[in-house]
Amino acid sequence: MRKLILTFTIVCMAIVMIAQPQKMSYQAILRDASNTLLVNQNVGILITILQGTSSVYTETHTTTTNANGMVSLEIGAGSSPSTSFSSIDWANGPFYLKTDTDPTGNTNYTISGTSQLLSVPYAFYAGKAASSVWQQNGSDIYYNNGNVGIGTSAPANDLHIKRLNPTITFTDTDALAGDEYYIINNTLGNNLLNFGVYNQTDARSELSFAGDGNVILPEGRLGIGTSTFSYPDTKLEIMGSNTDAEPNVPTSLISITNNHYSRIEASTFSDEFYRDAVFLAIRGRGTPSTPLDVLPGDRVMTIAGNVFDGGALNNNPIASVEFFVGDAVSSGEITFSTLDPLNTIRDERMRIDQEGRVGIGTNDPASRLHVKSGDIYLEDVGAGIIMKDASNACWKVTVSTTGALNTTSVVCPTP
Repeated sequence: MRKLILTFTIVCMAIVMIAQPQKMSYQAILRDASNTLLVNQNVGILITILQGTSSVYTETHTTTTNANGMVSLEIGAGSSPSTSFSSIDWANGPFYLKTDTDPTGNTNYTISGTSQLLSVPYAFYAGKAASSVWQQNGSDIYYNNGNVGIGTSAPANDLHIKRLNPTITFTDTDALAGDEYYIINNTLGNNLLNFGVYNQTDARSELSFAGDGNVILPEGRLGIGTSTFSYPDTKLEIMGSNTDAEPNVPTSLISITNNHYSRIEASTFSDEFYRDAVFLAIRGRGTPSTPLDVLPGDRVMTIAGNVFDGGALNNNPIASVEFFVGDAVSSGEITFSTLDPLNTIRDERMRIDQEGRVGIGTNDPASRLHVKSGDIYLEDVGAGIIMKDASNACWKVTVSTTGALNTTSVVCPTP
């Protein structure tokens, strides 16, 4: 047998990714023991892909060298393949290419050579990884078997991103040019998760969640129940609709609960006397987008207090202060009510009408102070009623120990 030393000179090794099957182009120059090119000669070649020391794929080729002693093969398209070339798990190397050659063109392979595949075949890795881990459904891919990690090999959740200041960006292709919606972990490293909007002219964090449970809105406005495309008019705006079966039962929009005591505090600091803290209730008919005028007698606001009794919340508040529209839309009245001892109905006890008249026991006071169905009791000895006569002199009316009325001239009270 003629002894040959077969020299493989790799001229070009390129990865060609096609639908089926996958192929790897391979070219080599063959020489004999005297370093003479084997030109225009039939050769038989056995290709083996080794994963470490184990064979994972074999195929054979019968080809002819050209005038330069070169052979050209398409690995993955040879004869008698041991398995599917596309089934090789390129993700788990190292891989080696072993060639056994019969210079007579048969299968009596006498020359062997092995070289490591360092990088080129790993272009198949993306396709193999996608097919072995990610599944394809039309133009979609999905993965149901575990968590996905970016920057970590041990993801703890469905999606786990581990890196300095990780950022997830959502770009709306229907939005204005350059607009992007993003979520970013605060770059200052102070345990904040920021939600914000970024565009070409303005970058801002609209909403931040702190590790201590605080929610931060730097220079922002919070709208609860407001329209998706309508920004809140104030720092906090809450909108809702009463869909209850009982239209007279208000829907709770804000609930404050504490183990000790709860309070709502408003503070204002200004050198101008009229810059006070204001709680303003606004009433209208219609809808927020199409408001209508109120009618006389409409209730504008209720401040009420209630308690738990017998392990359940009382059906009726035990006391309330209510604000009503007066006889004219531009006027108002205030009523004060308490729950009766039988816990059945909340009765109106006092009213201040639109003229400033105070009624006790009546909802229609006829004078500045109108008391109905009850007495006025002055307990302090010497206390009385001061009245002014036509000459602007003041007189105090008291009662003696015998029940007689005494009239005494006094100085008229001043504010």
